[in-house]
Amino acid sequence: MCRVIGIGDNVCDKYINQGRMFPGGQAMNFAVYCNKLGMKAAYIGVFGSDRVAAHNITVMKELGIDITRCRQIDGENGFALVDVIAGERSFIGSNKGGVLRKHPIELNPADLEYLSGFDWIHTSNNSYFDAQLYKLKDLNVPVSYDFSTSYTDEDRIHNVAPFVDMALLSCSGMDLSDLHHYVDMLQEAGCKNIVATRGTESTYVRMGGKSFLEPPKLVEAVDTMGAGDSFIAAFICSILSGNSPKDAAKNAADFSAKICLVNGAFGYGVPIEGRIYI
Repeated sequence: MCRVIGIGDNVCDKYINQGRMFPGGQAMNFAVYCNKLGMKAAYIGVFGSDRVAAHNITVMKELGIDITRCRQIDGENGFALVDVIAGERSFIGSNKGGVLRKHPIELNPADLEYLSGFDWIHTSNNSYFDAQLYKLKDLNVPVSYDFSTSYTDEDRIHNVAPFVDMALLSCSGMDLSDLHHYVDMLQEAGCKNIVATRGTESTYVRMGGKSFLEPPKLVEAVDTMGAGDSFIAAFICSILSGNSPKDAAKNAADFSAKICLVNGAFGYGVPIEGRIYI
């Protein structure tokens, strides 16, 4: 069984129109989805001391995901405010990661020793982790990075791409010619494998010097929260299981479609706790 880990953000997504909050965050979602796909998953992040943090910790323990290397800081956990209308997520605002923003993860020797035992490491643009990426280079463990929509930031591309093996992009509505511009930029900066999800349009994959498009599996979504994160996790798990990029993309599309039938990124909703304003 492969071991995978997400490093970085965790939040509760507070659904204002439902009065409920659900665990989430790019890095934590990755760990949860990999766990669901049969991998031995772990997560390193920073929890606050409020009820949001307590809920996220409880859920991670219930799922059996290793959080022993997480930090906990007195203060407000990360959260986002959202509405879901006809299955589509509408982002209202966030507290920018809560305690994570002021207390980002700094990897120590014990962390690095722990991470050396994994088969894959994943992090993201909202994880306040860019300055630590160089420390992973000597571990000889593949690293993926979810740029979300921040791939238009050339400084971020040049600061991140040399240290990651796979870049994930969210490019809904983008013309393919524009997409190729950013993919080329990432490759020139040092990242050779790029996967760009495009909402209801075909995902673009460039790996091993070859490119292809994989159509999504369209469903009548209950909630699109986590659609991109679940695609990323399933794609990576499928690659780790020995599948070709083409088969991995198909498997990822299937898994992502299933996640769109669940409220929240992966369920576990409870009544909203804490503030609902920014």
